[in-house]
This record gives sequence, structure tokens and C-alpha cells, in this order.
Amino acid sequence: MSKLFIQTRLFIVVVMLILPFTLFAEEKKDEQPIQIEADNMKYFGDKLMSEFRGNVIVLKDGMKMTSEEMDVFFTPEREVKEIFSRGNVKIEKEGLLALSGKARIYQLEEKIVLTENAKVWQGDNYLEGDKVTLFNDNEKLFVDKGDQDKRVKIILAPQKEK
Repeated sequence: MSKLFIQTRLFIVVVMLILPFTLFAEEKKDEQPIQIEADNMKYFGDKLMSEFRGNVIVLKDGMKMTSEEMDVFFTPEREVKEIFSRGNVKIEKEGLLALSGKARIYQLEEKIVLTENAKVWQGDNYLEGDKVTLFNDNEKLFVDKGDQDKRVKIILAPQKEK
């Protein structure tokens, strides 16, 4: 395979992994609400945060994220600034599946950090590492191995002919 073909294929895979994570990006034209369900919720106005505990489900723009716990941090203007989910985090959207122990979504930076054995599937493509960082605004993706004994793993499946 030529170097150009491999680079193009890797770029397409990275874009396919990043694009679904526009889930919490600010939408200027058509603001979509974030729906959150949990067993219980507490809001702390002085800390500008909410805590959701037990069977947390987040729905937004065809994306579903589940976890055991989630904290939402707000700006002084009460806009969502950061979402921190932990405990069996699962994110699903249009053929994408991501699993990790923790997920931190930085709304303003348009960045998602998956930690604790992060695994991401997009179709037949797969990647894993201790930490996966996705940057929505400039199509960057970082995968860190974690411990010295571990390594980053990426599987790029061949394209299926139609």
C-alpha cells in the first residue's frame, strides 16, 4: 500500500472518530437540549455544579451516554462548562461505541478525555489506550498507553467493497 493511501485512510478513521463527539459542542443555529436522567440529582448553586447519581443517562442529538455517576459544572452564566462521568461510561452514536471508566467533556474547549482503559469502535475500526483525548475543533486525536507495560492498540479494518 502506498504511503498516501495509508495516510488518507488514517485521516478518514480519525475524522470518523472525532465527528461523533460534537455532541456537546455549542450549536449556534439550532440549539438542542441535553436530556439527563438519573436515580437522584443534587444542585449546588454556590459551587455552580449538579451531581447525578445512579443509572445516569444523557441523550443529545442521537447520542446516548450512560454511567454510574456524573457531575455537571456550569459557568457563572449557567452554561454547561464541563461534564465528568465515571463508572462504566458508555457512549453510543451512529455506529460509534466508546467504553471507559471515566469521561470528561470540556464543552468550551470542545474536547473529550476518556480514561481508565478507554476503548473506541467505529464500524470495524478499533482503538484502545489508558487515555484517549479527542479534540473536536481541529481534528486531533491522542491515545496514551498509561503504564509502561501497556501499549496503544489500533485496528484499521480494510474497506469493504460494495
